[in-house]
Amino acid sequence: MLSSFFDSTNHDRLYSSADFAAYFKQFIGNGVFYNPSSSLQVAADSGLTVKVNVGSCFINGYCGRMTAAETVTLSEGGAADRYDLITARLDFVARDIHIEVIEGDAAEEAAYPELVRNASFYDIALAAVKVPKNAISISQADITDTRFDTALCGIVTGVVDTIDTSELFAQYQAEIGR
Repeated sequence: MLSSFFDSTNHDRLYSSADFAAYFKQFIGNGVFYNPSSSLQVAADSGLTVKVNVGSCFINGYCGRMTAAETVTLSEGGAADRYDLITARLDFVARDIHIEVIEGDAAEEAAYPELVRNASFYDIALAAVKVPKNAISISQADITDTRFDTALCGIVTGVVDTIDTSELFAQYQAEIGR
């Protein structure tokens, strides 16, 4: 059994960030911390730029915090509509969490591109931005907020999940003879 976290005596207890992440992801789920409600919200800026608001997120045991809004520039529209995902990316190579754009494919029936979730990267989608055919600007109507979609992002609403006590209660009831 692995044990943690104990004081080190002569460097016999050394813990890595992965040890702490494994601990925290047991009770904090992935997503955006929703205080303030505009945390990491994506908004149209000017031309083909969008702005990601300040805020914090939690991804697989790691925390990211933006203290200044970040502007992201998208590629011009092509021969057909496409969707780009604005993500917060947990990057094990760079050892950080940063804003990333996953550019979709232009298509008659445009679809969201796939999130990257592998051994090196784990994305949560903050927004899907429709880049219309031949677009040179983005409007707020082109932006779909995906922070509330638990499959794409999610909201960190409580630090500890509620546990299902129905089995425990059934055992208790059986024990007292009800």
